[in-house]
Order: sequence, then structure tokens, then C-alpha cells
Amino acid sequence: MLRRSWWLLFVVFAVTRVGLIYVGVDPSIYGGRDHDIGSDVSIYAGWADGIIEGDVPYRDEPIEYPPGSLPFIVAPALGKAITGLPYRAFFGAAMLAVDVLGLIAVLRLVGHQVSRAGPWLWVLGLAALGPVVWTRLDLVPAVATLWALERIVARAWTSGGVLLAFGAVAKVFPGFLFLPAAAAAPRRTPFLGAGAATALLLLAPFGVVLHPMLSSVAGYHLGRGIQLESVWGGAMLLTGLAGAPVSVEKRFGAWETLGPGTEALGIASTVLAVGVLAGSVAVAWRRRDEPLRLAGVWFATLALLLAVGPVLSPQFMVWLVAVGAGALAVGSDTVRKAALFLLPLAVLTHLVYPISYDGLVAMEPVSVWLLTARNAMLAALAVWSTVGVVRDRPTETHRADRGSRRGWEAP
Repeated sequence: MLRRSWWLLFVVFAVTRVGLIYVGVDPSIYGGRDHDIGSDVSIYAGWADGIIEGDVPYRDEPIEYPPGSLPFIVAPALGKAITGLPYRAFFGAAMLAVDVLGLIAVLRLVGHQVSRAGPWLWVLGLAALGPVVWTRLDLVPAVATLWALERIVARAWTSGGVLLAFGAVAKVFPGFLFLPAAAAAPRRTPFLGAGAATALLLLAPFGVVLHPMLSSVAGYHLGRGIQLESVWGGAMLLTGLAGAPVSVEKRFGAWETLGPGTEALGIASTVLAVGVLAGSVAVAWRRRDEPLRLAGVWFATLALLLAVGPVLSPQFMVWLVAVGAGALAVGSDTVRKAALFLLPLAVLTHLVYPISYDGLVAMEPVSVWLLTARNAMLAALAVWSTVGVVRDRPTETHRADRGSRRGWEAP
């Protein structure tokens, strides 16, 4: 039986999700803005309608997400066709179901650990991010990553590889976490084989449209420049306030910054991202068969990738909240202090988008400085968690973890 203390968590979850339902289905509460907060859902609806009418994904519909995302795009359109209710309502219902699965994963990760910060971070962190949680598809790979961590902590590395590969085929970011996970796996061949087989199985039906799919997904994302909200973009906006010839332009469906050194910043970002991935693999290699510590490596890796990446959409913070909640749930010492940044980081992200986004596009000083504060906090979190992971040494808790640990028992 659940302890009474968990009921408060469930009540807060229900209340905050009612709020997310409201802003997800009707984001006009943020009215008076030049951009449509729910525009991505409208795009998904257009893709889904075309597919239902017989269009071939990627060949006839240039979809920017990998095939693992298609069930979550098409299913709401089927619900709309059957009932006549709006696509947005069914999409919100799908995201609620995924959200609930995420909470269950975090609760299972709590296990015998004493920390309850993980479930609370999941509940409050997503609520603080606002409408991007339920008007984008990022919850899907985030929750797949959480369940992969839950399986790995339960020492079911093969099923963890399957779930992580599914997340990567839904949206690419879990693929970056696959590399350090493979380095930490006690038996790498089953882990790698399960992941590769899952990816091939999900991609196989689209073999006839492989080139259009690569053009739609890889071509779209690789062609993007320095996004407005990224750490690099925010730095450019600051130089613009100081008089540098910096401008803002909408490209690839998002606002990007243009100015002197843009191409050099893109190259630097790529080099740093490769360095982050190489470093994460090296650190995870030294922590082989220690899944509790892998959670901290994942968190630091993701925080660094977001900090150095040229693209930092507000919904990417869903990934960081998810991995942070999982790491806290398993009692990761390296994440505990750094994760204190996550709630204020989520609040600042909400203030940047959508509340002050119009001012940011217009390069208004208040909005630029608000973004600067958010990005500085992200950079601090990334550095702090990385230092913690690098300095981490085996503890009795981690040694004990080498024994069997299965699932969640009600605290």
C-alpha cells in the first residue's frame, strides 16, 4: 500500500496536469502574441491528415521527425475522424498518457532509495515549463529514456537498449545517451544488438522512402543555424545590444540569429558536442556496470550538449527534467545539488517562451537579459554536474548496486 505522503504528489500531479490540459488544448491564454504557441500541433495535424488520406510519410509529407514519432502524430487524427472532436484534444490526451507513464517510471526508479526529489521534480518541473510540454512530441523520447534507465537500474540492460533505441527513433536525442550506456554495459554485445535490432525493425517499413526520410529528418536538422534561444544565440543578442550588426531571421520554422562569426560558432558548437560525447563515453567506460552512476553521466552529458548546441528549443528542457528526475530518483549524489537548478531553470524557460518571446525576437533588452539569465543557469548546471561526475568515486551504495535491484516497491 502507498504511504500517505505519496497521495500529496498525486494530487499535485492531477492539479498541475489540469492546467497543462487547459493551456495545451487552448493556448490562447497567452494571447496577444505574434506567434502561435500551438502551431506545432497544427503542423502535426496537417501531416496526419495527409497520411490518413493516403500520402506516404517522408515521400509525400516531409516530416521532420523520425518514424518512431508517427504513431503519436497519426493516432489523434484517427480519434478526430471517429468522434469529430478536435485533433488538439486527442493529442493532449496522448501526451497525458505519456506523462503518466513517465511518473510511473520515476516512481519505479525510487525503489529503496530515500530520495523522493525525483518524482516531485517530474511533477513540478514539467508544470513549470508550461505549454511546450503538451504541444510538442518531446515527452515521448523523454519517457522512453526514463524507462530505459529504469530497466538498466534493474539490471535488464537488453530491454534498456530496446527502449533507448525506440526513443532515438522517435526523436534523436536518446541516441546520444546510447553511447555512454553502451560503454557502461557489463555485456555490450546484447545491449548494442538489442538497440540496433530495434532501430532496424522500426525503420525497415520506411526502407522504400529512405532517402526522402533522411532528407526530411537529417537534412532539416543539419541545415539549421544558431537558434535564438541557444547559449550561442543569446551571446550574439548581447553583442547586438552593444551595437554589433546582429539580426534575427526565421529559418527552418524557428528564429535564428545572424551576424559576424555565425559560421564559426556553428563549427565550434559541433566540435564541442563531439568532445562532450567522447568524454561521456570515457567516463562511463570507467564506471562499467554501475547503473546508478550512469544516471549522473547521462544528466551531465545532456546538460552539456544543450549548453553547447546551436539549437536549444524550449521543449528540449523536457529531456533535462526527465533525466534529472530519474537521476534524483535513484539517489545520484553527483546530480543532487546540480538538480537544484532545474526548477528555476524551468521557470525561466517558461518566462522566455512563450511569455517574453516576442520581445526576444524584437531584441528588447529585458527579454535578452532574461534569456541570458536562463542560459547562464544552464551553463552553471552543466559545469557543476560534470565536475561532480568526473570527481565521483565508488561508494558503498554503488557497490551494493552490483547486486540485484528490481523495480519499484511502494515506499
